[in-house]
Amino acid sequence: MAGSVKNKSQLKEEIRPFILALMGDTSLETLDVSGQGMGDVGALALSKTLQTDPNLRRVVVDENGTSIVGFKVLVNSLERNFHLSSLPIPIADIMKIVANNSEKQRDVSQLLEQLEYKLRTNEQRLAEE
Repeated sequence: MAGSVKNKSQLKEEIRPFILALMGDTSLETLDVSGQGMGDVGALALSKTLQTDPNLRRVVVDENGTSIVGFKVLVNSLERNFHLSSLPIPIADIMKIVANNSEKQRDVSQLLEQLEYKLRTNEQRLAEE
């Protein structure tokens, strides 16, 4: 599913139904939706899926034009997801957030700390199972 920002075949917000269709799926362990340009709409759909999917262990979401709001929604969805243990930092999206507003650096830093903590906690839970 990974795309490239330079690729004209991005699904953009049209990826939303696909992501929502994954809710409750019990077989998928890795999902890469990077480079799809899905923005905050896709981040919201993915957060809903993360809250209901017990088997996703790794999700890759960079290069989607996600704002700090979408990133925050994703991080907060880990309050209800105890299995996701890998969500690589979406560097390209974070750089755009900070480039547009340097005052957001502190907010982004706090979100990254929360993300790291939640993923580490999930990894420890999985090791104990």
